[in-house]
Amino acid sequence: MCTVPIFIILIGLLVFVSNATAMPWNNEPTGQTLSTLSADTGVTFDNPGGVHLAKCGEYEVSERSVWFDAKRPSTGEIQRTHVIIREPVGVSGKLPGMVFMHGAGYGSAVDSFGDMAYDLSSAGFVTAVLDKPVWSTNDITRDYAGSAAVYDEVIRMLRVLDNVDDREVGIYATSESTWVSSYLLDMDKDIAFQVLLSPMVFTPRQAIGFLAAQDFALVGAHDGYQSIVRRVFNIDSALFGVALPDVHTLKPSAYSIPTLVAYGSKDVMTAQVEGVEAIVDMALRAGNHDVSIRGYPVANHVLRLGDESETGTPFADQYAADVVDWAVGTAKGLRQTSERVGGVNLYQSIAVPKDLKANRGLTVYG
Repeated sequence: MCTVPIFIILIGLLVFVSNATAMPWNNEPTGQTLSTLSADTGVTFDNPGGVHLAKCGEYEVSERSVWFDAKRPSTGEIQRTHVIIREPVGVSGKLPGMVFMHGAGYGSAVDSFGDMAYDLSSAGFVTAVLDKPVWSTNDITRDYAGSAAVYDEVIRMLRVLDNVDDREVGIYATSESTWVSSYLLDMDKDIAFQVLLSPMVFTPRQAIGFLAAQDFALVGAHDGYQSIVRRVFNIDSALFGVALPDVHTLKPSAYSIPTLVAYGSKDVMTAQVEGVEAIVDMALRAGNHDVSIRGYPVANHVLRLGDESETGTPFADQYAADVVDWAVGTAKGLRQTSERVGGVNLYQSIAVPKDLKANRGLTVYG
């Protein structure tokens, strides 16, 4: 007799507060597309001087390991870090270099980027793959500025090698590390070029909120689930000492150098259309017109045709060869003659929730 009216009153209060604090949700515009200028993803250059442009597999590759103590600048914490350096065999003179940057998770030098690093080295690059710098952080407390400092240390490691042209060392960043690369380019103005694989572009709050909302939209979930997503991603994480969701890395300096951007059509994690628009806008603000966009059919978030954790999972179509061709020609300073936007048309199912922000009142209520 007592619990029934108490139950009714509490339910009424909770329903009222829930409706009073409801977060409006707008997926518009939906079905955004960006048409490519050519279905061909190949990269070609004007080469009037007949400069030799090495191809994938042209040279044998040697590999060696280096270890160093990666120090986290903010705390002094040390992570013993393994670096695998791959070099083409029998090539004289100064060579370009490439440092690989990890996406989400805890990748190591041994189990990451082996095929792509080998391909680039077989075309005349000195490459470096290192253990991901994580120290004692986790997925929601990553130290992007500290990670950038460690990647820059490895870049400097390549620059001092006798067979490396210190003016032609670039980066290959994938997924989460495209947030780190923004810090890196502010830190090191001498990085020559960058390959961005499935770049996240927007803040972590907006990018991950987009992923969650898009998944619900793709399966046709009830709008109420979208409202739940909106509540969750309006959390004021600063109350718990976590500032990562709102790091701002979308700035002109992040796209101020020659850039190759690649997406897979089966990737549901990235906002491809709005991402490309933002990248091109930032690059133009920085005075950089050397940006190439490539879309690959059937490929997933890591441009593979399946699970990358399984041995032998291949890259999509000509992706590896395209990256090598672009990197070789760009390092030679040649002018690109192929279309800047090529491959399959890019598609984005819903808009990026750019209005997501920390809501302290709703966080306390929650």
